[in-house]
Amino acid sequence: MRLKNMLGDAEFVKYWIGQTFSVFGSNIATFALPLMATFYLEVSPGELGLLQAMSGIPFLLFSLFIGVMVDRVRRLRLMIVSDFFRAALIGLIPVFYLLDGLTIWHLYFVALGVGVLSVMFETAYQAFLPGFVGKDRLVDANSALQFSQSLSQISGPGAAGVLVNLVAAPLAMIVNGLTFLASAVALARIRFRETVPGAATSLAAQLQDVTGGLRVLLGHAVLRPLTLAMGSINLFFSAFLAAYYPYLKNHLGFTSFHTGLVLSVGALGAVAAVFTAWRLAAGLTPGAVVIFAEALFALGAWLVPLAGGPRALQAAMVVGTALVAFYGGASANIMAVTICQKVTPDRLLGRVSAASKFFLGGLAPVGAILGGVLAEYLGLRLTLFIAAGGITLMASWLAVSRLRKASDSSLESEYAITA
Repeated sequence: MRLKNMLGDAEFVKYWIGQTFSVFGSNIATFALPLMATFYLEVSPGELGLLQAMSGIPFLLFSLFIGVMVDRVRRLRLMIVSDFFRAALIGLIPVFYLLDGLTIWHLYFVALGVGVLSVMFETAYQAFLPGFVGKDRLVDANSALQFSQSLSQISGPGAAGVLVNLVAAPLAMIVNGLTFLASAVALARIRFRETVPGAATSLAAQLQDVTGGLRVLLGHAVLRPLTLAMGSINLFFSAFLAAYYPYLKNHLGFTSFHTGLVLSVGALGAVAAVFTAWRLAAGLTPGAVVIFAEALFALGAWLVPLAGGPRALQAAMVVGTALVAFYGGASANIMAVTICQKVTPDRLLGRVSAASKFFLGGLAPVGAILGGVLAEYLGLRLTLFIAAGGITLMASWLAVSRLRKASDSSLESEYAITA
């Protein structure tokens, strides 16, 4: 990431600060809600699984409708509103706690609501970015935003754990709510004039808008394999994670502290991707960067069930594979988002981004359920091998698709969406 290229833009710095607070808030909530349910409410495993599934439901049920809205309103304003409402929803938890009435049903409601608002925020900020910074600076801008995401992945689990341990778990959510308020304040200070297209009037036109992003994405020679393959990789990776945590505990003897440490160290690989993405983009086509990065991600998945030998060697292999996998995943994400933004005109960015999230986010809970079933009946190690094989198959599909030859010039000419 050529950071100096972006730090000189005062308006982008405000945007970056707002997005940073927002992703930190999202990651803290992701870990704090299950911790609260486990240690404060003492829920059953089934109830905990349902709580975690709430984060994936909005992608399946609401993302396509949200995409239409993002293309019909001021995107910056939608991000600010999303942050304020997320802060308000999170703020309900300490209120219910102080009234001695907090239940798992309140957490379900908050998790679902925050999930819907997070889909709104993420879709809007991806659609807002190209017009805000210009398509020639997208790699640097997306790298900066990925940097925030990577740091939140490193510190989010730890911050959630510390907050829950320092004060009563529900009261810890006050800090979480303040991160969303800080994001809203930073974004509200941006000075940028957006143009908003007119809304569709007829029912038929509105229905076309809802499915428009899907039709564009599935009919595009580059976006179709890119999205379907990466969505399937998310599915197999979620299945992988369902077996990963118990495998580290039962087969390698890792404690929860060791597992958290592995994930935090692995996230440093994502930070490294942020600072090298532009170098990869300079030497390879955008499509080739995605393929190379997903190949590294697949390699990391294979090495986990292959870890063997003395305990120190096993631990070194697990940490090394986490670094490789995080690096590959972050590099692929930076370039995939950039490709989508380059080929899609501004008027369609919300719908196409939402259609992409429909696959990328919606398939993840399906994979988690699949991984749990496979681990139950086939065992942890075999499930890891199956998931690694699925990730490799999807990376191979990308390697033989038209994405391989997608250069910067062809993305903005041959593959640019014009209709």
